[in-house]
Amino acid sequence: MIRLTPAARRAEVAAHKETELRHQTAALPFAYALEQKLTSRDGQRARLFYSASGESFPVPRAGAQFGIVRMALEQGEWRVLDQSWAREKPAELAPPRPQVSDGGRARDMTRPAEPPRTFGAAKQECVFKPVMTDEDRERCK
Repeated sequence: MIRLTPAARRAEVAAHKETELRHQTAALPFAYALEQKLTSRDGQRARLFYSASGESFPVPRAGAQFGIVRMALEQGEWRVLDQSWAREKPAELAPPRPQVSDGGRARDMTRPAEPPRTFGAAKQECVFKPVMTDEDRERCK
């Protein structure tokens, strides 16, 4: 744990090692999934976005939980600056905003468009025969 702590906080963490370890263990879930990773332009800082179910925490929580871990590159190794877990989904993980199509209407780009529904008489069932008329072939297209 001390190895992952930035140099500025190592003395503080070393002095309260047992307490820090207890707090970290209580704050982290047993199982989680990495949702997204963002790095700064210079490559010296990163933010990791995690998700976990509420039941995977030592003290169970209600609903899904989302975590943000901020890290910094220090002497060639990544160090954890801070972490937080909350029920609210971070804005960085929100689905993309709808985009405007050529017609000016907003449509959702994440789902394929559904074919238009047609009402009226149902199409007759296709039955393959040894000899088929033009109408039979049209029904089987």
